[in-house]
Parts: sequence; structure tokens; C-alpha cells
Amino acid sequence: MNHQQTFTSCTIVLLVALQLAALSIFSVSCTQPKPSEPIGDYDAFPAASDFTEGINRFPFSFRSSSGNRLPKAKVYVSFSHSDDRQSEARPEVQATYHPIKNSGHHFHLDGSHHIHTDDLGFYMVRSIEFDKAGVWQAKFTVRSADEKRIDVAPLVFLVRSESNIPKIGEAVPHSNNPTLSNKDDLSDITTHPNPNPKLYDVTISHALRTSRPLVVVFSTPAYCTSRLCGPVTDLAYAIYDRYSDVLDVIHIEPFEVSTAKTKGRLTPTPTLREWGLETEPWLFIIDKNGLVFDRFEGPIPPEFLEESIQSVIG
Repeated sequence: MNHQQTFTSCTIVLLVALQLAALSIFSVSCTQPKPSEPIGDYDAFPAASDFTEGINRFPFSFRSSSGNRLPKAKVYVSFSHSDDRQSEARPEVQATYHPIKNSGHHFHLDGSHHIHTDDLGFYMVRSIEFDKAGVWQAKFTVRSADEKRIDVAPLVFLVRSESNIPKIGEAVPHSNNPTLSNKDDLSDITTHPNPNPKLYDVTISHALRTSRPLVVVFSTPAYCTSRLCGPVTDLAYAIYDRYSDVLDVIHIEPFEVSTAKTKGRLTPTPTLREWGLETEPWLFIIDKNGLVFDRFEGPIPPEFLEESIQSVIG
């Protein structure tokens, strides 16, 4: 291997690590930001990590050096591949802002907890095609609501040729996740503060044999590293409340609950590993044939989720 190949391989490995670390930007600090933030420099952080060749959603957020977010700005993004020799990046596409109001108990591994109430809003490019794998860059044109220009550093990220995570059109694993039938109490299989037993009474394997659409959410309201698990889990609960007559919903904790409680260690569950997941939260919409109809990593615009649910139930 020559020096150039070594540098490229190391760069890609580093980028993967940085992407996974960046997903924790939502949990960097529990300190509330100042009421107003002067216009200045911001950094962009991806709110997902699994980008592959083809059509992708691209969610991201902005943070200033003091930790403040940048809500409701006018944002345009241009994407370019590291191998592009063009003098200019590809045409800009518009990103839309999606607020997430998060209010609830946040538990720490030492047993203490407190309440977060804030806006975890994010931006999303709804559809962008990455035509080849490798290192990509996103450049941002950002203006505040009163048309002031805001400087945002470019964001470098990795696009893979393939993913180990079930993709749209692929069959999902027939997992035998823990249920109430093999656990003593709901608290053994979920950290939701007000759990609905109906989301924990069947395995994924059993649900796939019913020939009904299925929603599977991997999230941990108590031990979430991104602080997005609570809102995403609540979306799954809302889906059950509205559509339980035509589809099934299963909530899966990504980490062993008993290990987290007794040893303060987040150990991935067999089901998480079986699905190839390395981040949380994830939500999968599966059609009646057991194939992935849609999937979301990280934050989810409720209107996008509603569109997919309406489509899968016909």
C-alpha cells in the first residue's frame, strides 16, 4: 500500500468516527443557551450517519461556539465529492427546518435524573442523490430570518457503497426480541416512563408472520446519547394510538436494560446487532411482505412519517 492509499484509508476511518461522535451533539450540554445569540460563526453537525450511494435524506443541525442552536434560518446546501474536479460545487438545494420540542426526564447512569425542556430542531434536505461512494462535503449558504448572512463551516461526511442496515426494499431479520411473555415486568424491557404494554407483547418474528405492516423503533428514552430517543419513541406511540387496527408497532431498547441499571454500562442488545445498527434512534416501516418500506435514522419530521404510514397502509 502506498502513502496516498494509507492516507485515504485513515481519513475514511477518522470520518466514520467523527460522524458517530457528531450524533451526540444533541446531548453535549444540559445548560440552557442564552436567550439571544449574536450572529456569528456556526458549525454543522450531521444528525445521521448511514449515507449510501443513491437517494438519501440529509438531516443536520447548527451549533455556535457557545452551544446555541440556529432555528428557522434560510438554508441552502451544495454537495460535492472529494474527487470532483469541477471548479464549482453542484447546484444548491434547499433545506427545511423541523422543530422538535423535547420535555421529559433524562436519566444518568448513576441513577440521577432531571428534566430537559428545549427545542432540538434540525434541518433536512429531503432528497439528495450521492452517485458514488467516498468522502463528500456539504457547503452551506445561510441567512437569518432578517436576511443577515451567517457563516457556517463546511461539513465533511462519508458515503458508503453499501450498508449493513436493512435498506428500502430489503427483508428484515425475524428477530426474537424480549417480550412480556419472557420478562417479569415492563421495566425489564423498556425505559419509557409510561409504557404501553401493546408495544412489547410480540416479537418481530411473530409480527412479520401476520402479513400486516409493521413499525419497529429502536430507541432508549432513558439512556439516549442523542436526546432524540424520547421524541422518536413518542412518535411510534402516536402511530400505535392512531393506526393499531391496521398495523403493528414494536419498541426495542437498543441496550440491555438490566445491565444499564445494575452496572451502568450500555451494552448493545442481540437485536440491535442483528439489524446492523450502530446509532440510535432508528425507525423502520415494514410492509406486509416483510420488506423495508421506509426508514429513518435520528430525528424524524412528523409529516414525513405520516406520509410513509399512509402509503404503506394503502
